[in-house]
Amino acid sequence: MTGPGLQEVDASLEKVFKPIERVNIQARAEVFNLLDHANFYIPGFNVFSGSAGVITRLISYPGGREMQFGLKALF
Repeated sequence: MTGPGLQEVDASLEKVFKPIERVNIQARAEVFNLLDHANFYIPGFNVFSGSAGVITRLISYPGGREMQFGLKALF
């Protein structure tokens, strides 16, 4: 069974600050699935469940937009 394709756009921004000569501060922001596009699973059939032919998983998708932020000191 061939299912729908996976479409996802990820992005990240990074900035390095130098408050003093021997220390660097790195600020980072990352976004996964930036456009919040739904990627649907293939419908699942389980013929051994006692209810043959029933669709067990039709319209569910793995998560939505995720963001993470980080701050790192390098010296």
